[in-house]
Amino acid sequence: MQIRFLGVRGSISAPDSRTRFKIGCNTSCIELLNNSGQRLILDMGTGLVKLNNYYRENPKETDIYFVLSHTHIDHIIGFPYFAPIFIPKYNIHIFAPDMPRYSVKEVFENLMSTPFFPVNLKELKASIHFHFLTEKKTVKINGFDIYPRAHIHPITCYGYRINADNRCFSYLTDIEHFDRFDERAVETAEGSDAMVHDSQYFPREFPQYRHYGHSTYEEAIKVKQLAQSRKLYLFHYDPLRTDDDQYNMLELAKEIDSNVELACEGDYIKIGG
Repeated sequence: MQIRFLGVRGSISAPDSRTRFKIGCNTSCIELLNNSGQRLILDMGTGLVKLNNYYRENPKETDIYFVLSHTHIDHIIGFPYFAPIFIPKYNIHIFAPDMPRYSVKEVFENLMSTPFFPVNLKELKASIHFHFLTEKKTVKINGFDIYPRAHIHPITCYGYRINADNRCFSYLTDIEHFDRFDERAVETAEGSDAMVHDSQYFPREFPQYRHYGHSTYEEAIKVKQLAQSRKLYLFHYDPLRTDDDQYNMLELAKEIDSNVELACEGDYIKIGG
């Protein structure tokens, strides 16, 4: 299994790329590729537009599969600018948590509507298919086995345990442990070969952001160690953090656990053979 980080920021894309070019400026989007060449895309932040050239250069790959952690704007804002949605030959499948108050289709209808965007969802040329995911029910999506598990966030939000090629990757973004440690995250990450965990804050900052739905690097490490995951990638960085800020965070994290790295936009991670 191969992982590529297309966007690693949280909340909004980062300004002033001159001080953030190593880490990257785009919001959450990760591409997974299994050994059979099947592709899965996690979230649709601004990093999604990086795939426009790929689909332009590989016109035969017409089925595209997305899995969303949740529907906050920084995780779906790349969708209106994703070139394949305007081309008839594409079949786009969007899998998202089963939300109690509204459907994922309604979210996208609102996103792509006047006065927010000039093209409505129903006017798109591609075929868009919406699917809801049930917590704790494993589903196979384009060659990947996906196990969804809810965790603490202001709206319904899932972490994912993803298996392919006898390897396991866990995706835990937009998760908070402030009032109580969320043990469900340990279940999601248990024994994984690699994991991503929200690391938006330094511990000293955390109290003022209570109930925003995010974590510190220390909490990410706690999940990693309790889950006995082999490698942790910090993720969902504050948009105002510079590269120096993030490498300072990494240095502090490595004092606790040496098997921690920064998720950096454009990086490829190979898990297993």
